[in-house]
Amino acid sequence: MRAALWYGAKDVRVEDVPVTPPGPGEVTIEVAYCGICGSDLHEYADGPHAVPVGEAHPESGVAAPLILGHEFCGTVTEIGSAVTGLLPGDRVAVEPHYRCGRCPRCRAGQYNICGVMGISVRHLARIFESTGRSPARYIMERRLVRAHQELTGPGARQTTIADVAHRWGFSSQAHFARLFRARFSLTPSEARGETTKPIA
Repeated sequence: MRAALWYGAKDVRVEDVPVTPPGPGEVTIEVAYCGICGSDLHEYADGPHAVPVGEAHPESGVAAPLILGHEFCGTVTEIGSAVTGLLPGDRVAVEPHYRCGRCPRCRAGQYNICGVMGISVRHLARIFESTGRSPARYIMERRLVRAHQELTGPGARQTTIADVAHRWGFSSQAHFARLFRARFSLTPSEARGETTKPIA
């Protein structure tokens, strides 16, 4: 396919790039929309800032040249052999941050300040899962659905809302609660049955 690759500041080249099948922990996404982030503009104007050059990023394994653009949504078209919780045809929004999942910040639910955080910019049509966790952790809709299942399923009372938010990679319980309410029209507490309001 044709793509615009970042080689350096003010050096973006439109080239043919191969589209390969997803690896075991990867999914391929047909992109519907992609935003241009301020970080993309900074990389173009006077980068590199976050783009790994010369040495691959420790979590993504990728270095320039690469395709900018990490705020995207679309439809899953193919899944790798180790992927669970996603199927072709699922419409998804992408959480693009790579994080180690092991450092104190990640374990505290503050993955946005992980010491080795990176952005999924290797390919606009793919999410790369390099930490052995399900790609569902990086896809907002699927993460919210799985969190809802935990809060309403067997054993829901044995876990806290904060634990569920952390397990599915949300930066804080408040952030999780806002997204959850927007998706399901009820709060996480209401989903647990702590009130009688039904799921919309």
